[in-house]
Order: sequence, then C-alpha cells, then structure tokens
Amino acid sequence: MLKVLTDRGAKVGDMIGAEILSLWDGNGAVKLIDRTGNAMLLEWLPGPSLREKAPCGQDQMAAKVISELSLKLRLSKADGFIELKDHFGGALPKAEISGFPEPYRDAFGRAQTMWQALLRTTEEMCLMHGDLNHDNILWSDRGWVVIDPKGVVADPCYEFSVVFRGPVGEEARAAKPERILELAELLARGANLDRTRILQFGFVHVAMSLAYHFTRGSISETDMAIFQAFDSLQLPVPG
Repeated sequence: MLKVLTDRGAKVGDMIGAEILSLWDGNGAVKLIDRTGNAMLLEWLPGPSLREKAPCGQDQMAAKVISELSLKLRLSKADGFIELKDHFGGALPKAEISGFPEPYRDAFGRAQTMWQALLRTTEEMCLMHGDLNHDNILWSDRGWVVIDPKGVVADPCYEFSVVFRGPVGEEARAAKPERILELAELLARGANLDRTRILQFGFVHVAMSLAYHFTRGSISETDMAIFQAFDSLQLPVPG
C-alpha cells in the first residue's frame, strides 16, 4: 500500500509513524517497505480489524490482543518522538476552565490536577504506539499487527487510554462506569500494570481530548459521556 500524506498530515508529524515502524521492523506492526518525502510504501494487510473480530462487547478477547501487542511494541525511550506532556499541544494544562461548560468545570479541574500528578509520578518512560484502538489493529499472516502509530513517549499505562473510547459503534456501552472498570482490570492483568493508574490515564486522556476540541469550538458528546463516567469513579490522585 502506498500512503501519501497531505500537507496537513506532513505538518502534524504523521511521518513520525514511519520512524517507529522502522524501529519495530514488522514485529507486531505493519512492515515499512520504503519511504521517501511524504510517502510510505507499506505491507498490504487485508484485515479484518480487531473491531470486526471482537464486536458486541467481546472485551476479554480485545483486551488480550491489545495488552499482548502493547508488550511487544513497547520500546525504551527514544529521541525524536513526542512526550506525553506535549501531546495534543498540552491542551489540558493550558485550558482555561472558566471557558468550559459550567456543569463540567469541577471535573476538568480534577483532571488537570490528576494530569500533573501522573506526569510527576511517572517512573518509566517508553516509546509506544499512542493510538492503540481497535481499528488500528489488523490480522495478518503473522498474527495481529498495528498500523498508524503516533510514536508517543509516556508511562506504559498511558498506552490503553484510547481503548476505553472504543470500539466504534459501542459508544453507549463505553460510557458505563462498570465497563470502564472491567476493561481496566483485563488490560492491567494482560500487561502486568497497575489498574488504577490505567484508569487515571484514561480519565486525563479523554479530558485532554475534550480540552483540545473545546479550544476549537467543538464538542464530542461521546467523549463527554465517557469523561463523566470516569469522573464518577472518584479516582484518587497519585502520589
């Protein structure tokens, strides 16, 4: 497959994905065959995607695949990749809470506090996919592999933050606190990580995404519902 970036894609750094694909060299990821300028030649993967293979609430199967891939893809910190503190342009810590919808201001204040505490208490920084959702995982002749990495450097617990928002088509279930708790438990066991910290990163990630869109005058009703579900868990502030 030939992937040619638009000017916007090149501007936001999508070619960083080629760098990390080169590092993975096909181990748990689509193979990068060649690259030049704003174009990448990639291995063709017909799929299906994980969303297609694990629909209708099959979180146990999906969590097993995602956690195993996260372990395979995780690399020691590398230069040239964006750190979590700069992800989404640092939208959450820069956000003026007074400009947010009034019913959600306290929750965003809690998310800002949580964000700073998570960054302060991070003990290990790893290079990871950064957008490990169900649609970015495809079946291949060597098993499940990922596509479209962002190449984020962060605490390993952050890798699962986008998982709580999917899969596409199950938004109502994604906003249920009991589903969030169960999914976090599955991911924590699969990747041998702390369940509470995975939840904390899930909370701040959806807050960060909302803050990014608020500053541009838009709102995601799905993200807002998930954000409220996370806030209802009354997660402790780390450290």
